[in-house]
Amino acid sequence: MNKITYNDEEKHLTNSSLWLLVPTFFGLAKGNIGLSCLNIASCFISKMFWNNPVYGWRRHLDIYYQTFLCGGLFALGNHSYVSTPYMIAGNLFFSNGLYFFYRSSSEYKKKNRFWYIYHSIFHASMATSCIFVHLTLP
Repeated sequence: MNKITYNDEEKHLTNSSLWLLVPTFFGLAKGNIGLSCLNIASCFISKMFWNNPVYGWRRHLDIYYQTFLCGGLFALGNHSYVSTPYMIAGNLFFSNGLYFFYRSSSEYKKKNRFWYIYHSIFHASMATSCIFVHLTLP
């Protein structure tokens, strides 16, 4: 198999994918069933990919689903907000997540063995941003 990880970092990334469960349960508690279903799908797809990170359809599914979900949640949180402070906080975590995704990608290309730490911070930042999307919804 042609894994994309260098030193078996996938175990850390599989675990950091579980951060996406936090906004799922938070949304369920708020009654945002539809958005929570999208969150649980995000967690499942990410975990499924990082369990065995090889080039193929699971990687493409992960990349496309997460990109569209993040873009959709960003638009939703900025369009339907009921609280400006929550929207601002969500945007800060979203921006932070984008930065750490960029950072993990650039460190990965340099073959820095700690690239996965940046990617794990990306997972946590986007999960936190998603919590604020749940908070911004009426």
